[in-house]
Amino acid sequence: MKKLALLVTLVTIGAASVAIGNAVAGDPNPIDVETGFACNVFDANGNLFTTFQSNDTLYQSGKETLHCIGQGAGNGSVVTQSGFGCNLIHSVSFSPANSSRVSKTGESQLWCYGSVSDRAAASGAAGAVG
Repeated sequence: MKKLALLVTLVTIGAASVAIGNAVAGDPNPIDVETGFACNVFDANGNLFTTFQSNDTLYQSGKETLHCIGQGAGNGSVVTQSGFGCNLIHSVSFSPANSSRVSKTGESQLWCYGSVSDRAAASGAAGAVG
């Protein structure tokens, strides 16, 4: 009987921690994930080039995150940019949180954050192509 009570307690604790984790995480279940699409990223000289190492995730809340990685020209120093316009799959973002980081050797990482409620007539230079 003690083993059954212990098992029930452990299952209850496990279920509760999953529920709490999902509530704290906010939006754990994406409704759309796109990968492998053409994505423009910056090189160290500020020029755009296209990569296909890309991921865009749309969440139930309407929030969207885009991440693209490419190997472009490096200039021997780390180059960062932020606050530029960015095309996501489902929206366009002009968020100050949009960021690009290019390593000394030219590895470029682009992060953009948007919301489907942020759709605009204009478009950004970086991000999803098409």
